Amino acid sequence: MTLIKQYLGLLIALGITFWLLNPAAAVFLGIAFAMLMKPATGFITKKVSSYPLQIGIVLLGTTIQFKLVQEVALSYFPWITLFVFSAFLLGWVLHKILKVEKKQAILLTAGSAICGGTAMAAIAPIIKAQPKDLMITLTIVFILNAIAIAVFPFVGDALNLSAIEFGAWVSLAVHDTSSVIGAALAFDPEAVKTAATLKLGRTLWLIPLVFITGLMFSNPDSKKGIKVPLFIVFFIAALCLQFFISLPAGVITNLEFASKVLLIFGLFCIGSQANLTDFRGISAKPILFSLIMWICAIGGSLFILYYSGF
Repeated sequence: MTLIKQYLGLLIALGITFWLLNPAAAVFLGIAFAMLMKPATGFITKKVSSYPLQIGIVLLGTTIQFKLVQEVALSYFPWITLFVFSAFLLGWVLHKILKVEKKQAILLTAGSAICGGTAMAAIAPIIKAQPKDLMITLTIVFILNAIAIAVFPFVGDALNLSAIEFGAWVSLAVHDTSSVIGAALAFDPEAVKTAATLKLGRTLWLIPLVFITGLMFSNPDSKKGIKVPLFIVFFIAALCLQFFISLPAGVITNLEFASKVLLIFGLFCIGSQANLTDFRGISAKPILFSLIMWICAIGGSLFILYYSGF
């Protein structure tokens, strides 16, 4: 009976989610569903996890013009590099000043600099982080991501940013790929294309991150090779496809809609993985550490946006 109630609640929550088609609403409806229904670990939304989001991003790649990748991503990559290195330097300084536990500081810095939970999960076994450390840092980043999806579109409107400018900004200022896409989608569908392309350039820094941390911590597992998230490979392939094939306008429109639906569903699934116990036992130091990193990322990315003349 409990399982039936959970699936009934899921249908209602998803119905509202797809009716609204709003990224922020999708995340918070997912959180509300998790808090009210308390689904088990094997529940369908937890099983599929971020797969719908990843498939949606790949489909999005088929709608992005290859010319945009050349003009935007390649010219902007030096600024992404500057952002990543500055974030790691700031993380090291804050670790020394705030005396945050070392492994938590490394996880939070990697998440802030590159790609949120993906980077944190990738290096956690390399630095031999405890499950509690990963849980605490992932929870903090999750909260910041949820705030970003809800607040950033309003900030973008207040700053009178164009779709391309907003996409460029959130690609640096927001942690996880899912939240970058969610915030951009809530602002303007056109912003998603720029955000996804530039976030890809930032996410690729995951490769040297895993390699360098493997060397620093002398973990034997690091010799097995560097694993790049598979959806990134398919996203790149989808981008390159447009170099060889020109898709009809009607097909691109359908792909954009399918991508949006999958992205919304993926955000709901991510929200449904929230656990009330994860929000307990978090001390002030890692929260302050993350907030300072995030505020600097927001300000720094705006500076890069305007100084680079993007």
